Amino acid sequence: MSEKEINSISSSEWVVMRIIWSLEKPTTNEIIKAVKNKKDWSESTIKTLLSRLVKKNLLSTNKVSRQFIYQPEVEESEAMNSSALSLFDNMCAMKNGQVISNIINNTEISKSDLKEIKSLIDSKLDSAPEMVKCDCINSNECSHN
Repeated sequence: MSEKEINSISSSEWVVMRIIWSLEKPTTNEIIKAVKNKKDWSESTIKTLLSRLVKKNLLSTNKVSRQFIYQPEVEESEAMNSSALSLFDNMCAMKNGQVISNIINNTEISKSDLKEIKSLIDSKLDSAPEMVKCDCINSNECSHN
């Protein structure tokens, strides 16, 4: 699965993918029912989203009798990690720490996850540079240099 395909998932498609990851090989009707519990979307909208995800090779289908059964072609953790990392590819590297701090500050995170994050930070601290180099396209005119 290419990062380009994963990073092309729209916010509406994420809703559908998260439902499919949570169900085991759901049918179209099961997906529609689950989406309608979360969103006020029409059946045709949901089917359009499913079709787009199949075209993007993020889902595969198998027809059994008169039902389509969907299966993800990408693991949930792979999609989440790729999507999160692509965010950092789109901004100046000097802003990464600020964004991570804001995410930690504004996101509910379990104690065990915070302990793991703290451990990772502690292990990276010794080898971290004093300052991250700007990687803006025109770094000579970068506003934070």
